[in-house]
Amino acid sequence: MEARSILVADDDPATVELNAEILRHAGHRVITAHTIEDALRLAQLEKPDVVITDLNLGRANDGLVLAGLVKRISPATQVIMSSGAPDLEHALRDFQKEFDATLPKGSHPRELLERVNAKTPGERPGNKSFFDLLERGRENILEEWHQMVESDPHLVSLPLSKQERMDHVGELLDAIIERLRIRDCPRLGLEAEAAEKHGSVRRHQGYSLHAWLAETTVFRRILIDRLRRAYWEIDASQFISTLQCLNEALDDENEASMRGWVGSQDENAARR
Repeated sequence: MEARSILVADDDPATVELNAEILRHAGHRVITAHTIEDALRLAQLEKPDVVITDLNLGRANDGLVLAGLVKRISPATQVIMSSGAPDLEHALRDFQKEFDATLPKGSHPRELLERVNAKTPGERPGNKSFFDLLERGRENILEEWHQMVESDPHLVSLPLSKQERMDHVGELLDAIIERLRIRDCPRLGLEAEAAEKHGSVRRHQGYSLHAWLAETTVFRRILIDRLRRAYWEIDASQFISTLQCLNEALDDENEASMRGWVGSQDENAARR
């Protein structure tokens, strides 16, 4: 059996002492903590192979907070969630992306050792690229955008068919995806062209400035929310740079779209 470095975190000293003794006796190196603050500090310092944490580490659900933070610091670390809840796995089903296994309190020492020795992939957060996720979900994103726009009373008051409303929005999304794909997040001519077209089309369709802003806000909200929800699938080391690039791309698209909207107005005035 391979010796592993293990952090045991529980606000009950007796539980910490018992589990630590069992694990040390089995040949593992054990460090202990009684608060989320100490546990996080040790996790950052030691990068243990395994963290065993109480669900309620001082305060309710602090263990979930610790699990999420540990996975951000060291995605390969195995996190085992312990609790006195009689149906722990069912109770935590919605949170299982935050940890790798559960361990009911009072379990037989054999179960503790089985959880520690059963190595898990430790691949959360994942290693996918956000632009790939956007590309695969392209049609769903566009449909979600259309539904949200159609639920806005001000926007839906404009008499447009679905085709007219969505005709060029896919080009905006494709430009965002392409920009995210390229390292260093450079501005793209394709992106500016698609955004200016968006502004010009919306002006011709009768959008007010308020309506244009409302629609672009929906687009931004959907993409930022997609990034937030994709945290556990994408490469954690790229999360901040991806967020920055996405915000820059959206800001640049809005600027170019406004140029198209204003330019269309100037064009109409010149014709008169």
